[in-house]
Amino acid sequence: MKHFIFLFVALLCCVSATAQITFVATLQHEGTTTQYYGQDALTSAYNAATDGDVITLSDGTFTWSAGDFNKSITLRGAGNITQDKRTIVVNDFTLVTRNKEMKTQFEGIYFNNTIVICNEDSTYEKGKIEFVKCRLKYISCIASEKASKNSPKVNIYNCVIDGNIAFHSPLVYPKYNILNSYINEISAVTNLGINVTTFKNCVIRMAGDTYYAENRYWYKTDYLNFYNCILVCNGNWLPKTTTVYNCLGVTDYDDHNYYVDNLFEKLVSSQNNMKAPGNKPSIFKTYTAGCGTGENFELTDEAKTEYLGDDGTQVGMQGGILPFNTTVSYPIITNFKADVSTTKEGKLNIEVEVDGK
Repeated sequence: MKHFIFLFVALLCCVSATAQITFVATLQHEGTTTQYYGQDALTSAYNAATDGDVITLSDGTFTWSAGDFNKSITLRGAGNITQDKRTIVVNDFTLVTRNKEMKTQFEGIYFNNTIVICNEDSTYEKGKIEFVKCRLKYISCIASEKASKNSPKVNIYNCVIDGNIAFHSPLVYPKYNILNSYINEISAVTNLGINVTTFKNCVIRMAGDTYYAENRYWYKTDYLNFYNCILVCNGNWLPKTTTVYNCLGVTDYDDHNYYVDNLFEKLVSSQNNMKAPGNKPSIFKTYTAGCGTGENFELTDEAKTEYLGDDGTQVGMQGGILPFNTTVSYPIITNFKADVSTTKEGKLNIEVEVDGK
């Protein structure tokens, strides 16, 4: 019985150690490397980090509990944002930049929370924020009453926004550039500054009906700009202050094609826009009305040559200079296998598969 108990305890310790090691945050700071373990590893690594550091997360779910994210660091995940095995960060946080000389970058992470990008007043200098090949639930872009021209510049490319990206007043000076991404829903107040945001080569789907009426403010996109995008619409959701160039309008309703017919009317500027025939977006090879597992909204071979943007490439996520893909820019070990036997020289045979550029 004692042997059985000792064996059980040993196995339990092994299981616990294995479970813990699956959540790893590696902090690179001035030539040194430190690893933190457990679901709170991200918070621990962040608390120890300073501007310019890099934190790399394994796959698994990490809990954020460090308050505002206000350090200019690079945070990397395991990629595979449209697959099951990925890095997930839970709990909301406010993102603030205070160093205009440095960049805050996120890559290869699924943020299953709300990220508030805060434009503080001119007390703080502003840097650049980038989301690269990430999957995000909700982004809320806000500004204080003292918004200034020193507000952060935000770039989002090769990303998936499952929920909503919202722009709030008085967001005037920031420049948000969203490239080659999928956005499920956009909302914006009616008094944003001009040229706040540009969407280019994106697929944008509005989740619900919206109306072109003065007393309805939900899902309005005043002063937002769309270039070479595919707009999957369920209503007249583009107010007159919107700029739309070389975009393609489709609908995912079976019997509401009239939405597309009025999509590009009464806009402040509308040029070279197109409308796909039919009620279903059959221009896609596959279509799931959302960016599910493996979905990339690739156009059919015929549509690729028919619906072109101003640069001569196809409209949507697969066109432009940054066609959508989820391969991260750093190496990720996807398979590690060591042969239990050794060579006669005493060396191990190890097979390693790596993904990434």
